[in-house]
Amino acid sequence: MPPRKAKRPPPPEFESPADIQSETPSKRATPDPNDLGTTVTGTTSKVPAIVLQRRREGRIRAMEKLQTKLDALGIKRTDTENNLTFSSIPVIQLINQKNYYTDYLKKDEQAKIVRENKEKLNEKRNSKIRESELKKQDIISKLKANSTATPDLDDDQDDDDDDDEGKVGSKTFIFHPGSENIRIGLSSEVDPIVVPNIIAYKLRGENQCNYSSRQDPERVVDETTGDLKITNEFFLKNKKAIQSNFRERMKYYKRRILPNSNETCYNYNKKVTSEIIKDHDDVLKVEYLKTKDQPDCVIGDDVFKLDDLDKWMIRSPFLSGHFNDKDLSYTSQQEILGDVQTMLTKTLSLKFGISGRKTLNSYNCIFIIPNLYDKSYVESMFSLLLTGIGFGQVTILQEGLAATFGTGISTACVVDIGATSTKICCIEDGLIAPNSAIELSYGGSDITRFFTKNLITQQFPYKDVNLNNIRDWNLMKSLKEKTLTFNDANVAVQLFNFVTRGPGLKTEKFEFKCFDEVMVSPMGLFYPDVFLENKGTSIKDDIASNAMLLGKLQPAKKIHAPLFGQSGCSDGLLGGANLEALCQSGHSTDGKSICSMDLVELIDHLVIHPPVFTSSNNNTGNNELNDDADDDQLTNSTGPTSTGLGGSSNATSNTENGSSSSSSSASDGISIDFQKNMTPLEQAIIQSITYSSFSDQARLERLYSNILIVGGGGKLEGLDGILIDRLHMARSGLLASNKLAEVIKVVKQWKDEALSDGSIESGEFRLSKSQIQELNSMIVSGQLSTIEILSNSKDIDPAMLICKGGSVFSRLKIADELWVDEKNWDELGVRCFNYTCLFNY
Repeated sequence: MPPRKAKRPPPPEFESPADIQSETPSKRATPDPNDLGTTVTGTTSKVPAIVLQRRREGRIRAMEKLQTKLDALGIKRTDTENNLTFSSIPVIQLINQKNYYTDYLKKDEQAKIVRENKEKLNEKRNSKIRESELKKQDIISKLKANSTATPDLDDDQDDDDDDDEGKVGSKTFIFHPGSENIRIGLSSEVDPIVVPNIIAYKLRGENQCNYSSRQDPERVVDETTGDLKITNEFFLKNKKAIQSNFRERMKYYKRRILPNSNETCYNYNKKVTSEIIKDHDDVLKVEYLKTKDQPDCVIGDDVFKLDDLDKWMIRSPFLSGHFNDKDLSYTSQQEILGDVQTMLTKTLSLKFGISGRKTLNSYNCIFIIPNLYDKSYVESMFSLLLTGIGFGQVTILQEGLAATFGTGISTACVVDIGATSTKICCIEDGLIAPNSAIELSYGGSDITRFFTKNLITQQFPYKDVNLNNIRDWNLMKSLKEKTLTFNDANVAVQLFNFVTRGPGLKTEKFEFKCFDEVMVSPMGLFYPDVFLENKGTSIKDDIASNAMLLGKLQPAKKIHAPLFGQSGCSDGLLGGANLEALCQSGHSTDGKSICSMDLVELIDHLVIHPPVFTSSNNNTGNNELNDDADDDQLTNSTGPTSTGLGGSSNATSNTENGSSSSSSSASDGISIDFQKNMTPLEQAIIQSITYSSFSDQARLERLYSNILIVGGGGKLEGLDGILIDRLHMARSGLLASNKLAEVIKVVKQWKDEALSDGSIESGEFRLSKSQIQELNSMIVSGQLSTIEILSNSKDIDPAMLICKGGSVFSRLKIADELWVDEKNWDELGVRCFNYTCLFNY
């Protein structure tokens, strides 16, 4: 078999010129002498170099011809000329973190809600300009056609502006809910409509609520004499302290007190019998409403006219600037919100003739909230006003700011004495000063109850008086407003009368005498321990006896855990369960009030060892007591301790008048304590002013000279005079001196020098005897800072002053930038308050 021939190499046209040129000479051009061809028979054959060269040249020529044909056809490979990117996603270079800047969300224009508000304002402004121009052209054209008189266009423009302001006021509601009354009215009206904070639902079937089953206050009848007595030793002890101070005050002002005045009133009241008034002689006769003829729900004043209250479930949705969600008569959040919505819609329909969401959408609402607001309360009410009631736009305003707007001042210490709480704050240039807001857990309702107890001990002729009956509660409240006074000249044996009415009962007229009760009762504001009483009293576990109506805070009421949870408040002094911090009850960590501290203790408390407070939004931090800090907060983040239905809330009050404990628990484990911060009023005012500005003497003097009293409690005659006296008595030498800020500055300087020397560590600084003597000499060389209380006009009711401030606020231009509509609320929610509040929410 002949040998097989070697396989021929591929033709040259299958290789490109580039491939040929890239061949190394060692493999292509220069033959390797050792690389011998191998035949089938095993013999080697060598390819000459000239043959390899010809092959290479042939391949190059073939590729040149092929490239010529490709160029003629327009086919070309362009690797460098194609600028297509590898990906459509751009590559972002890393930021140089040493030097970069951004203005994201640092300008108001970047917020959508701010841009929308400005667009609305521009549209209104442009529309007004267009309308005014059209009116001017019409007037000019008419005058040219009729006469040559020159029109007074400026006066017309002023009239248009007045009309626009009137339109704004007629479309804005002021809504201020309280424990006893709900005030709502148009900004253009003189006074708002006052609706009692009470709503009644008709009970089905034979169900009944016996509200008068238990007497309040509790009393006993002497078996031998038949006299009424209150045997509560705690009450009698605290009342004796107030009477002692009352006699000292009368003696100081040289007011004569007859020794047998109380016995005279006691004996007279014991012998009084009622006078029956016939129906035709009763000018103020009440036409009671029959239950069967009434709708299923009744609100406000109509509840007092119901003929049979036991067939109605009566509730109050608001309490102490919050929802009344601890009341046993409420079992869910929706019940409270439903009551609020029902009361508002009925009031708007009956009092203003406004009903339907379409009509309400053209109205705005200013919602006035407490200084120490509960965020869950504010957000729930804000959502209800926008989505439930149907107002077009809503904004919020704090009570303290509203009071200053109503008075027309920019700096003041506002004291709001309400029905169930007393709120104090310092306003500086339209803002509540940090560390100045205080909420005390007593008010006008506690005075009413204390006044009733005092009358019972003096044999009050209406022996069946029961504050659990809302009609009797109204009776005693009216007597309180008519008789109580702080004016020393009006304290004497006086004769008063009142009339009792009831469905199916005869109208009776009573007369009674009283002496020091008219001044001792309101003095409970300075001795608040008298408002407390022994706890642990057995109470029937029924909703009727535990319903809190019209802000009546009887201390022995059963409650359950709050339905809306424990939410944070704004910065301030708020009562709570933990008394180891000053923020709880306005007392120092060792149980002393700053008003009762000596010089060394006060300096140590304010400068050397400032207390550490917890933030209200549950963020803890070391917030020193410094008025230069913007976000110092003096609130307890948890509030009363609650552990469901079995939790308890404990609080203790230690004052210079004595110490008392208000810890309580019912037999079934339900908490029955409400009073938390029982600091006397004058001490709370001093603490509020001191904590807000103790390092700025000018601010201290401005606040002491601008104390403003608002609220229903501000109606007490002579309150301003006795409050000034109590403030002078309560202030220590350092607090009363105009050298307070200078003393604080000197002590801080001494402390910093000692720390810089390294001789002491932080917290170990103590004043030496020479330093104490130097401070005393500074105080002696100073003068007393003056105290002035702003007196309200006789035409202005202090209880209406906050609503009037809301009316003034609605007329300000800045109010146009603070409205929130339903669209913004749905999109941003609570974040709207970051752009539409005068304060940090």
